[in-house]
Amino acid sequence: MMKVLVADKFEKVGLDGLRELNCNVQYAPDLTAADLPAKIKEFDPKILIVRSKKVNAEALEAGAALSVVIRAGAGIDTIDVAAASRLGVFVTNCPGKNSIAVAELVMGLILSLDRRIADQVGDLRAGKWNKGEYSRSRGLHGRTLGIVGLGQIGREIARRAQAFGMRVVAWSRQLTIEDATRLAIGYCQTPIEVAQQSDIVSINVAATGETRHLVNRDFLTAMRPGPSSSTPPAAPWWTRRRSRRRSSRRGSAPGSMSTRTSRPAPPRSSAPPSPNCRACTVPITSGPPPSRPRWRSPTR
Repeated sequence: MMKVLVADKFEKVGLDGLRELNCNVQYAPDLTAADLPAKIKEFDPKILIVRSKKVNAEALEAGAALSVVIRAGAGIDTIDVAAASRLGVFVTNCPGKNSIAVAELVMGLILSLDRRIADQVGDLRAGKWNKGEYSRSRGLHGRTLGIVGLGQIGREIARRAQAFGMRVVAWSRQLTIEDATRLAIGYCQTPIEVAQQSDIVSINVAATGETRHLVNRDFLTAMRPGPSSSTPPAAPWWTRRRSRRRSSRRGSAPGSMSTRTSRPAPPRSSAPPSPNCRACTVPITSGPPPSRPRWRSPTR
């Protein structure tokens, strides 16, 4: 019987499915990253399933039988892939599982920012009713949404934006003019060009060294005065101090940030965040499940 350790919160239907496959499943969602090596050594699973929990080299080395680590999400940045490759452990993820959920959230954030829904709710709960102030809105129809990173999430966002009557422009490393034409999307050669053409920007790139601080001073300066939002699904490429400076000095409307990180990063400054900043987490999933996971072969 194959041993499977599920070390993060997981849907019951998934656990039941593993047991139906005659797997010996141990469910330990409350484990911390520090406790994970000891648990792996004790249970000695062949498969480890995690969501946001970090899997470091110590955890990977603790399992004599460990052969596969599955991240129940889109990225693998929480797993020490180099150590896994060295140990001959396969690492895989579930691309596309939450693409629809993220796209829906992004559109919800954009609508919320345009209509200032969060501010209205805050005032209403404080006993204030300011219909005249909150009746003013630019709306989404006819405005331009810029997308940086046109993968599965980016394409789902584009489809929904087009349904709202928005013009969509995009940059992505593998996007060609032919692909953009087929998707009825404006082709941009650089992220800066996306910023220059857009009223609203959505960033949908993996958190890597290459994308770190992608949203920097040059990017923010290139944006049109007063864009409604920048809706990033991950945080490391976001330059916090520069975004605060830009939102306070150039008269931009509120910006929103959704993040997959498990907890906020330590603040780099004692200054409070800009009042024009909104934040929320990405839902686990929505819509149909992915067709198949993508396997990554280790370097032996």
